[in-house]
Amino acid sequence: MTTSKVPEAYRAVKSNPKLLSLWLVSKEIADNYGIRDFEVDLQSFHEQERPYILELLEIRKKLPAIVDRTSVEQIKARIHNVDPADLYINILNVTSRRAWGQFWTPDRIAEWMIAQTIAESSEKITSIFDVGSGGGAFLKKGYTLGIKHYYGIEKSPILLDILRYQLTKYPFRKYKLILGDFLLKKDLPSADLWISNPPYTRHHALGDLKEVYLENIKNKIRITPPKKSSLFVYFVLNILGHQRLWKYATIITPRLIYDSISARRVKKFIITSEMYPKRLDIFDNQNVFPDADVGAVISYFDSLNKPDKISMNLCKINNKIEIQLKKNIDVKKLSNDAYWTMLVYEANLSFEGIPLKEVFKIMRGVATGANSYFLLSEEELRKFGLPRDIAIPAISRSRDVKGMIFTKEDWENLKNKGKKVYLIDLTKGEHDINVRKYIKRGEEEGIPQRSLVKTRNPWYKLEKRDPPAIFVSYLSRGRPKFVLNDAKVVPLNSFLCLYPKIKLSRETLVNIVKFLNGEEVQEQLRATSKNYGENTIKLEPRELDKILLPPEILDNSISSKQKSNQKTLFEIFEKHKKLNNKEM
Repeated sequence: MTTSKVPEAYRAVKSNPKLLSLWLVSKEIADNYGIRDFEVDLQSFHEQERPYILELLEIRKKLPAIVDRTSVEQIKARIHNVDPADLYINILNVTSRRAWGQFWTPDRIAEWMIAQTIAESSEKITSIFDVGSGGGAFLKKGYTLGIKHYYGIEKSPILLDILRYQLTKYPFRKYKLILGDFLLKKDLPSADLWISNPPYTRHHALGDLKEVYLENIKNKIRITPPKKSSLFVYFVLNILGHQRLWKYATIITPRLIYDSISARRVKKFIITSEMYPKRLDIFDNQNVFPDADVGAVISYFDSLNKPDKISMNLCKINNKIEIQLKKNIDVKKLSNDAYWTMLVYEANLSFEGIPLKEVFKIMRGVATGANSYFLLSEEELRKFGLPRDIAIPAISRSRDVKGMIFTKEDWENLKNKGKKVYLIDLTKGEHDINVRKYIKRGEEEGIPQRSLVKTRNPWYKLEKRDPPAIFVSYLSRGRPKFVLNDAKVVPLNSFLCLYPKIKLSRETLVNIVKFLNGEEVQEQLRATSKNYGENTIKLEPRELDKILLPPEILDNSISSKQKSNQKTLFEIFEKHKKLNNKEM
């Protein structure tokens, strides 16, 4: 839970009679079974959170007097047949749980993580420390897989009482529950296995905690995470920073931990400290967590044996978890800049071909910094009396593109509907009186003070882009759509642009677009792209670079006048064929 979300999170708890009833019933059953109470470490909480924790602990004492008795009886009737962790997520909506960073680990994932760690361990695992215990998925599966000692830490006293209830059904020989902040607590328990599904909370929601966490991590491992790091990054670094307390550490996180620009420092720390995971299980479908639509990776760390290769497994969840592809990656081949979870896919491509970057230059569309000013409709162009020669046909929204070919007629239809379809290049008409008036209008509206605009000189000088042969939406819900640009429009930065490096016929471009929209490429993009929830994925130019084009798509269209180009393409193909046959 974060300081900026604290009031909202606590209000959601205090005002929910069913949740308070679940809390009381879980606590009373645990008390009746003689389950030891959790340890409270108030000093581990940020000073702004401490009063709220104290208030919740006071509510806990008063629960019998304040709960709704009807709700209590309803919970009692259900709790022996329905897991209280499931009741919790049914009672507390996802928005409220998001403020606490609560996304349950599915039972089959929890079982997989513990079972796989045990199977590959060189020493017997008898104890686990559950970092961010949540609803108790690792507690339950740990017990069924033979773990004898359980330690858990949580920031929610409600969940800790639910964990106490779980202990009535899963009686570990030894256990200890802690109410505290894992990232700030000083005396953490040692255990054979540290296991975690860290909270997925974005950096902008961390509030005052961000600076505190940054400083704490810096002091512990001598590395400062990027300020835009999500909460799971801090958890991973803090776990690695306590290596002396565990033999094995198994962590499930979004794949962004290895596949984003902000992850470079994390990867640098792993490389320089030689704390490589011995195994990565990479999920190529986005449905690992019911409430968080992100691509996931499970990292297995072993402090007893430093690996010289990382076992990378491409996994899929259908009725069960299956490893579809395997590859051993030499740790010496890893770099800060590489997207690590993509390596397994690249190493197991089902066909040979030519990387897209050898055929196309890939770059984003025009970033104006003020679309409302630089992008105009036909009516606005006339209203301001701007000359035609400064108006560039453009496309700004993916929803305006319906098919795989965007024609001049499609663009004309948008124009006739009053859509903003002209990008205006004011540098072309600086001597025109109406252009000067429009520039003056922009200055009065404060356009030159906008963050991107103020970096340009003059402020109204836009990036130069020619119409690309193909463009694709930068953010896509569902399938990214590659589009042939027959209309010769200039895309804005909601698109990525593909510019051929060699002369390609229209027939070839059509075939390339069909291929890029095909299932094999789409599956690769879903597997390797950043995911932002609700099946929305973000494409990066460097991800597109690595898509392989079958050489026959290019070979069939190269005319006799382009034999030099044809030779170049086959030289490229032979080079990459040799590279693909080498083990990474």
